[in-house]
Amino acid sequence: MGASWRFFRFDDDGAIKRLSRHRFERIWNGSELCLEFAGRSIRIAQVLVDIESRRPRRIWRIDGLKLHFDGTGCLDEKKRQEWIRLEVQAADPSHGDTNNILGLAARRALSEYTFILERHEIAALSALIFAKTLFVVKEVGFEPSTTFGL
Repeated sequence: MGASWRFFRFDDDGAIKRLSRHRFERIWNGSELCLEFAGRSIRIAQVLVDIESRRPRRIWRIDGLKLHFDGTGCLDEKKRQEWIRLEVQAADPSHGDTNNILGLAARRALSEYTFILERHEIAALSALIFAKTLFVVKEVGFEPSTTFGL
């Protein structure tokens, strides 16, 4: 058993496209220009999948990320650094209050740099992730666990 991160891009028309981990890393570290995203932001789902015998067995976690690009198609480094700073502040208990209510930094990080996937988006991601496994279910009768650890 093992775990693997999968990355998916949500297009404006509702289409969901898989991004390889290597491409996501190149975008994240600024080594890949994405002219198609120049001057705008995109939504990325980062999905942690439990793998067994090279097949997905369970989705452990889904995070929605908003990536902002500058006019040249590079990931906006200022926004990326601000997001990291806000996330660190959000994790620091001194920035919250005694009632465990999110502080301003956490609320801002959530609204500007993350998003919550809707039910139909989660269902579409699950269908994409388990597509080959479902073929095995039909052909061999093998049934994977599809519980979410969210």
